[in-house]
Amino acid sequence: MNPLKQGTMLAGPVLLAALMSGCGGGGGGGNGSETAGVAADAVAQASSRLGSPAIPQPASGAYFGAWANPQGIKGPTAAEVESATETLESQIGRKLSLHMHYFPWRSGSAPAFPDETMQFDLKAGRTPVVTWACGDSNANVAAGNDDPLIIATAQAVKQFGAPMFIRWYWEMNLPAGTNNQDCMGESGAKGYIAAWKHIHDVFKAQGVTNVSWLWNPAGSSRNADSLPYYPGDDYVDWIGFDGYDKVGANDFGPILDSFYIEFNSHDKPMLIAETGECAAVQSAYLALAQAEIEGKPNPGGYSFPLVKGFMYFDAPGHYAPCTWNFGADGTAAFAAMGADSFFQPVP
Repeated sequence: MNPLKQGTMLAGPVLLAALMSGCGGGGGGGNGSETAGVAADAVAQASSRLGSPAIPQPASGAYFGAWANPQGIKGPTAAEVESATETLESQIGRKLSLHMHYFPWRSGSAPAFPDETMQFDLKAGRTPVVTWACGDSNANVAAGNDDPLIIATAQAVKQFGAPMFIRWYWEMNLPAGTNNQDCMGESGAKGYIAAWKHIHDVFKAQGVTNVSWLWNPAGSSRNADSLPYYPGDDYVDWIGFDGYDKVGANDFGPILDSFYIEFNSHDKPMLIAETGECAAVQSAYLALAQAEIEGKPNPGGYSFPLVKGFMYFDAPGHYAPCTWNFGADGTAAFAAMGADSFFQPVP
């Protein structure tokens, strides 16, 4: 799913250097030193929870998160993003441990992230899951033509300090243009892998240790096999998966199963980064997902022990038969899922 295409998130960047130097970020009236102190404390606390370079899989259970924009606001402000997130948290009676973000690739060298929405995450104790769209051809990225942007982003992420996932060029296995991303060019999967490795290596060269690299294809009846795009175990910390019920399964298990079978031999923790179901059957869908991830009895006999994180896409999307945002029953089911001890770990 691409909220950048449907306009669900284009929040502006925060001036990180100003924040770190104690300058207020938003139009007067704030205490800059106090703001910087809160941010610094949050960074220290988050970093102490983590250890680097990768966000570890929980010793037991799974992380729990979402992207919340149920009204489908186009280009929401940071305040609107935070308000929607806090509303969902109030409805389910808990804080999210993971929070999704969507950022564009930019020309020049001005990073799109970290931004103010991620500062809100720090203060709330959430870990950002950064979705970074492609924007130039893979060949150009791999050749170093975009290094000013990549280096500047790496430096900003390093200065941010707190742990985050980055999933660059997610859903790369969908047909060109389907996800508003068309960066393959003639190099195909090999070019994608070269570009992924180049970005990874630039971040490493800049001394970035607070990123877990989330390789994240899509599950779809239209997709090409995702295996040719896998960059290799040395370049992937977590394996992500986006899968929506567009086939009337009314069950999470059949959506994930073939992908899980294909990639479980890598023994990497898996994060369900995006999933969605029509409101009429959300309750059953989430209850089955919970049982299947926890390894409890379920009608299909599914069991996904490598799934160490689950996130829901609480936004309209662009699927004609229905929207993905929560109905009342879905919200209640998500709350029940989040209340389970299995989903209490925090990165």
